[in-house]
Amino acid sequence: MTELTAYTSKDGSLWALPEGPNHAPVYVACTDADDINEPMGDVELIRCFGPDGKYQVVGDKTSPPDAVTSNLTSLTYRVRSALEKIRCEYGLVFLQRDGGRADAFCNWNRALILTHVRNTEKLYGGIVKREEDVESTRGFAISAYPPVIDVVTVEGNRKTVVETMDFSDVYMVKDLCATTPVVDGIAVALDSGMYAAGDVWVTDDGGLTWTVTTGTPLIHDLTACTIIDLCHGTQRYLVAGLAQAAVMGQVAYSDDGGITWTIANVGFEDGVTHGGGLFAIDQYHVWLAGANGAIYFSSDGGENWTIQENGVITAGSYTQVEFLADGLHGYACAAAGIVAKTVDGGLNWTACTVLVGTPNVLSVSIREDDYVWVGDADGGLWWTEDAGVTWTQRTGWTGSGIATTEIHDIAFANDYVGFMIVDTAGPVGSIFRTIDGGYSWEALTIDSNSGLLSLAVGDENYAVVVGHTDSGTGYIAVISE
Repeated sequence: MTELTAYTSKDGSLWALPEGPNHAPVYVACTDADDINEPMGDVELIRCFGPDGKYQVVGDKTSPPDAVTSNLTSLTYRVRSALEKIRCEYGLVFLQRDGGRADAFCNWNRALILTHVRNTEKLYGGIVKREEDVESTRGFAISAYPPVIDVVTVEGNRKTVVETMDFSDVYMVKDLCATTPVVDGIAVALDSGMYAAGDVWVTDDGGLTWTVTTGTPLIHDLTACTIIDLCHGTQRYLVAGLAQAAVMGQVAYSDDGGITWTIANVGFEDGVTHGGGLFAIDQYHVWLAGANGAIYFSSDGGENWTIQENGVITAGSYTQVEFLADGLHGYACAAAGIVAKTVDGGLNWTACTVLVGTPNVLSVSIREDDYVWVGDADGGLWWTEDAGVTWTQRTGWTGSGIATTEIHDIAFANDYVGFMIVDTAGPVGSIFRTIDGGYSWEALTIDSNSGLLSLAVGDENYAVVVGHTDSGTGYIAVISE
């Protein structure tokens, strides 16, 4: 099928996730789906009388979007269908494919995902007719949360950057109105020697082109980065250096686009150890996952740091830290199977159950306060739905459970679509995407590389990845349609 060949209903298939994301999809056969209606929120004009006595428009306001709606109608059989058995909210996935079996979930090229679906009305048809013999049907009027998640086929394309060292971390700022879901971004690279300093690269077009900042923070081996919005539209670049023995851990920040930098000390030998070691909600809530079992907090955009966790849970190195938007619930992952959690913004940290086999945990991604994903250095992809009391391993994807497989980063665009980057023994990097909340993962096509280290997700169809030098230069690629 070419790009100019239009799909028809024959190319579609319907899948239900009765238990929601990260559970097995169920194929729903012989079902009609009416048009899916997704209200976007109405625009209402704000008007007043002008000097001439006529109305003039002085602004506008929007109303919140209403529920997504549709109708599903299935043939009636002696045995109830999956839709008939569902009693609470669930997920629906509408797939369209270029060929192959409709009952193979991986057989898709476009997908529409409805979340928090509820059956709001039952519809019974063709039960009894006076003289006509028609098929009997069971159906439902459904309502779902907006928006509809519209997923397309994507691939990774490398971008040209004249950086001679590994890129260790990337961060992208989301934009609701741009043609791409992210516009501004930052990436940091390691340095080239003992007396060199790592480079900071920035983009203002979603990662398609990159430029090195005019000034360079004098910190060795830049390993983590983020962007913080300050007052009046000012963006602060915040970067952190790799932890080193007998050296003060340091961060640097710039409020003028990277022209000048200010260095701030964190703690002795307590620099970051991995991309994702910095996490900021805003300038008042910034965390740093450091070496030697240290977790630091800043309430002034990285200018000053106080230690929250000082090797009580583990003396090993933390790799990543992440919080929910409430600023209270957070998780940090570390060596030897350690995952730490807090429910009070980091004032107190406690240990989750140690992962089986005590692998080094490299990455963490929070979905809810008790629902968390982590990836380790032995090919283990784990999740918990009880705040780390128990962990379940997700297997079945290429590289799962192999000791030389490292899951360097995991990030979700929403409850159903997420990405992860994985390095194998090469190291050769791969990027995977899930559209069913993590139940299954599919490898995406990406330009050749020598290993991937960090990931920034814009939406379900857009991400930026960085990694090791390949063919002499640092690696940056954009995952897009």
